[in-house]
Amino acid sequence: SMTTPRELQGSHAVAVSGGRDSMTLLWFLNILRKEEKIGPVRAIFVHHQTRGGQDDDLALVEHFCLKEGIPFSVQRAGKLTTGGGN
Repeated sequence: SMTTPRELQGSHAVAVSGGRDSMTLLWFLNILRKEEKIGPVRAIFVHHQTRGGQDDDLALVEHFCLKEGIPFSVQRAGKLTTGGGN
């Protein structure tokens, strides 16, 4: 059997936006955790209050984490300005 490299045995914090890419990453890391190929995983959602729909994204991430037993936290940033980016 393959052993887990030491750097993967520690805790992993994943910033999750609720989009397809970050949710897939969280889902995959959770599978690896369940298979004991990596250490504990936790999700962090940063609510930056810069666009509509972010409350729905937060609800999606929170629901997934509760269903899968993934520790979850929310960090709220003050109203940020985007400077014309996405």
